[in-house]
Amino acid sequence: MELKVSLSQEDKEAISQALFEKLKPYLLTGKEEDAILDKQALAEYLKISVAQINRLVSNNEIPFIKLRDGKASAVRFRKRDIDRWLARKTTPDKSGNLIFNHELMRKKQVK
Repeated sequence: MELKVSLSQEDKEAISQALFEKLKPYLLTGKEEDAILDKQALAEYLKISVAQINRLVSNNEIPFIKLRDGKASAVRFRKRDIDRWLARKTTPDKSGNLIFNHELMRKKQVK
């Protein structure tokens, strides 16, 4: 069975751009562990919101790189640093399943 799909040039470009954006962190070095992630990519990787990423960064609870260009700055994350950070925050339960310490994702309460 053969399926043929006809796409406009605009649709092809949109699909190409979306695919490139998803693969961009891996294309930079060729090694997944060397990937540099922005906040959105990290949020997708960790399956949490960008707001939670911002909170972790502002509380210095997650490893990050701050890039400065004059007055502007951007925050980036090395995937290998994030993976190490996750490993430190993960503990096995009685069954041997890994459980992430979700306390990091909760806003600290001030008493």
